[in-house]
Amino acid sequence: MKSLLRLNPVTALILLLCAGIFSACDPVDPEPTKEEVLEDNADFNNKLIPGLGNVFYEENLLPNAASQLVSIIQYKGDTLALFGEINASKQLEYVHTAILKRKNSDQLSVTEIFSDQKLSRNYILEKGKRGRFVLEIQQYNETDYTISLVDYNWEGNTSKTVTTAYIQDGVEVDQFTSARKVNSGECWQEQLPVNPTTQQRIQYGLNEISCITQPLRDRVQFEIIEDTKDKSNSQEDKKQLDDLQEGIDAQQEPIEATSEDADWKHNEADLEIPPYTDEDFKSQRERDLKRQEEKQKERTAYLDGLSVTIENSSLTYDELTDEPVLLKLKIRPSSPITYPFPIPIFVSMNSGEFGNVRLYDPSMESVTFELYPPDLKDFENLESVTVGYGTDPQFLVNTNLTIIRIDPSSIEEFAGGNNQSGPPAKVLGTPLVVRVKDRFGRPLPNIPVQWDVTKGNGSLISDAKTDEDGIASSKWTLGNDGEQEVKVSVERRNGTLVNGAPLIFTASIKKDFPMCLQEGGRSYIFSSPTKVMSPNGFQQDLKGEIDGNKVRISYWHTAGLAKYMAVYEMTMEGDELKGTQTYCRTLNGTTCSAAATVSEAAMTRVDCE
Repeated sequence: MKSLLRLNPVTALILLLCAGIFSACDPVDPEPTKEEVLEDNADFNNKLIPGLGNVFYEENLLPNAASQLVSIIQYKGDTLALFGEINASKQLEYVHTAILKRKNSDQLSVTEIFSDQKLSRNYILEKGKRGRFVLEIQQYNETDYTISLVDYNWEGNTSKTVTTAYIQDGVEVDQFTSARKVNSGECWQEQLPVNPTTQQRIQYGLNEISCITQPLRDRVQFEIIEDTKDKSNSQEDKKQLDDLQEGIDAQQEPIEATSEDADWKHNEADLEIPPYTDEDFKSQRERDLKRQEEKQKERTAYLDGLSVTIENSSLTYDELTDEPVLLKLKIRPSSPITYPFPIPIFVSMNSGEFGNVRLYDPSMESVTFELYPPDLKDFENLESVTVGYGTDPQFLVNTNLTIIRIDPSSIEEFAGGNNQSGPPAKVLGTPLVVRVKDRFGRPLPNIPVQWDVTKGNGSLISDAKTDEDGIASSKWTLGNDGEQEVKVSVERRNGTLVNGAPLIFTASIKKDFPMCLQEGGRSYIFSSPTKVMSPNGFQQDLKGEIDGNKVRISYWHTAGLAKYMAVYEMTMEGDELKGTQTYCRTLNGTTCSAAATVSEAAMTRVDCE
């Protein structure tokens, strides 16, 4: 076994959490020398007791090694070995393979990572023979990836995709099954820092492996494997699929154990390294890389024969309705080609970020995307964006998407409120109401409205913005005297006034006294709050009182030999009075001598001539 540096679990925890990939730890200054670290670890390891384990990493890296064992994690009797490629300067380039050797099992669970292609795959290796079924994950960006179950013919270097799930923004996109919500994107890693250390490279590799095997993805992985098992009549196939799933689950456990207070089960005597030599890996890796290159060439040839065009060339996004834009792409092969794999279709808007990727199934004739323009709030005057689409993100065909912004165009008086009259310092009976529309005549919600008293020193209680029907209103309390005027304004996005602005409302002051009230042909003239007379002349003992907006009028009159009494109790709102009239026979003119009749009554305030 190569010379391995042993780290106690505390040191390993610090190493893995503070390696610099996602470091939240402040650097310790000065850093301990290599000799001090070795001395500390030696002192700790001299105190090893049963039940304690270690993480190991390789000190002596070999130049230009295609595959070298670089780290070992032992947990509960299982051993996880990490292999990586070493450059000419004896530095670890990247971790490309993880192999789990489970206690009392001849099976090896293998995870391979093709970092340059953002591709990984899991399979089982037993007695030197690799299992038929391989689980492949192809990452496109932070939130979009495919998980495919592939049937491999290792001897013939051929493969057939059994099933593929495409995950977009955390939702499985599938034309033929219901969507399943999953948690995606949390594993996307930033690039390594400049001149990373071996420990940082190892940590980066562990993060990638953890992403591939994490339980958050196991739901989709598990469903893909279970669906395939349900469709198979072969017991051998079912066993291989079970082994694949169990191996994926088992890889996660020792990785998690390096970053928590784990229950270690290890001593130096029973440390196991997977029986797979560097030469085996080197030759295997060369074959795999060559196969991947051939597969990519084959894929490129297929894509070159594929034409992608827009079915609906007029793309418009309406900010008011906020409905997604449906981009419909027509897929046409230039020749009758059978595509042996799903093809990713890329769509981008105004940037190099491809947040929209969808797999094209060769049996489909078109693909539809739902698009929203990016970050409209950051671009106040943005009226269009560029949409790129195609089978290769480097060679996208562009089109334009027009944006209809929420932009007010006009203001109008709505439901009256203008040219009213009322007593000084009182609220007018009818609110001032306006409606705001866009250039298409559609009422606009949430538009700021500016209300200003420009004459008369009155006051307003107003809506600051329009409601969902584009309407805003204000209650106007008049000033004490003189002309009364209110201006209402709305601005476009560019700061200019909309058509119809400023909208002007006027009102006139109606002095309290004399106050003339009219009911049909009857008139009542108040010269003060407690003095009233009527030019009609038939009312006897006429009395009246005005208290705020409350009005009371009473009198009696004769009809033949009978005497009748009437009492009005009214509420005044602007120029209108509403209330009740109590009418009954009376003997003395002040109380009813028979049952009274109560009915609704209304009066109107009019100008006194």
